[in-house]
Amino acid sequence: MLLADKHDLQQRLKLQILQIEEKELQHYTTNANSLGTQAALLAGFAFTTLIEAPWSDMLDDSPKWLVLMAVCCDVVAMIFQVMATLKSVQLSILGPKLALRGPDGSMKRAVLAMRRQEIIMHWYFYAGLCVFHPAATFTVWAMFPWEIACAASIALAIGLVWMLIDSIWLSDALLLPAGRAAGVQNLWTDSSDPDRLESGAAAAPPRTLTATRVAVKRDRTKGRGARAASTVDATARRLIDQIGAKATPRASPI
Repeated sequence: MLLADKHDLQQRLKLQILQIEEKELQHYTTNANSLGTQAALLAGFAFTTLIEAPWSDMLDDSPKWLVLMAVCCDVVAMIFQVMATLKSVQLSILGPKLALRGPDGSMKRAVLAMRRQEIIMHWYFYAGLCVFHPAATFTVWAMFPWEIACAASIALAIGLVWMLIDSIWLSDALLLPAGRAAGVQNLWTDSSDPDRLESGAAAAPPRTLTATRVAVKRDRTKGRGARAASTVDATARRLIDQIGAKATPRASPI
């Protein structure tokens, strides 16, 4: 009976973790689709500039190195956006495919892979977005007189700096807590993982009184703050009280 209850509890825990992973998989898939759409739009803008810009007139009226820099920056921006589009298509197709059709544990593998690849996809998109500004600056200098080019360059520089500052502010405002440091447990490596329990790996043993005292000394030495030390001190006192209560002999009934 106890063994059956244990297996039932493990299966229910595994099902709950699978449901959480499914939500995270849908989140990454939606992000990949949204970012891929924007990257494809920007790649189209870059390709249109390469096709329709009056490059022959620029070569006649401007230095060749200026036209060369404009073309190179435009091509690099288009390449970054195409790479972001390609990665978004791969993530939105291959990730759910692995999670649905793969063997046991494929959902976790797909989520972890999409979590890593989403960061790379974001860097491709942001790199291409940043290279657009130098491309536009060089193109303006190759097409217009220096007065107009100077004003346009200042406007582009202000826009790029403001975009970077606003992105940093928004990233800090929506920054995720740093894992266990903020009290968030990692479901993928915690000892309550049903895969580890099913494979026979035992859960981490409870902290003893000696280990608690060592943790207090280590936290105080490393200067992790009064909150961590007070928390561990409270745990140590609670363990001491429990040991004292067990060691006290009970009065025999008269």
